[in-house]
Amino acid sequence: DELVGQLLDEVGEEVVLLIVADHGEGLWQHGWKGHGFLWEEQLRVPAILHAPGLEPRVESRPHSISDLAPLLLDLLPAVEGASVRRQSSRTREILGQGHLALAAVKDPEVPPLLRTAWTEGRWSLMRIEERSGEGVRRSLYDLSRDGIQVRDLAEREADHTTRLEESMLEAARTLIEERGGGRREATGLELRQLEALGYGGSADD
Repeated sequence: DELVGQLLDEVGEEVVLLIVADHGEGLWQHGWKGHGFLWEEQLRVPAILHAPGLEPRVESRPHSISDLAPLLLDLLPAVEGASVRRQSSRTREILGQGHLALAAVKDPEVPPLLRTAWTEGRWSLMRIEERSGEGVRRSLYDLSRDGIQVRDLAEREADHTTRLEESMLEAARTLIEERGGGRREATGLELRQLEALGYGGSADD
């Protein structure tokens, strides 16, 4: 907080300033140190926004990093000078996806896993599907009472689990359709950028 204040002193109060992380970090809460999985400690990130006219407050509703570009555009005044900022009380559903279990990188005998998380209001559903098609594991958490996700309610709240899974899969299908589906080879520039960030190499590395 002190450093953000120093930064604002340097650039001036009239700027729009957004500070955000790209992912969280696990500290053994679920047996893993680092990121790449879809627990709350890896999905939840800090975000600090300063803009002229915004009153200090804490936003407790869930949002996605993908919301930030539209938010910044909404903070710009329209041609007539009126704010085009949108406010909504609608529950924001958030889809999280991961496509390769890190354990499979270290052990070729471990099948790759398709991991999907779905947050809707107080509920967080995690779905892990073996790429071999041999099984699907589901876990459900009530974030309002269990923010660190240790009490799996999937069996007890079977109706919630089924409904949330249907919403999750529909959102994933829509996302694939919007992006055209399919796969492509990464360009040389993209590979170099990934390697510079520490994401690169093969399973043998």
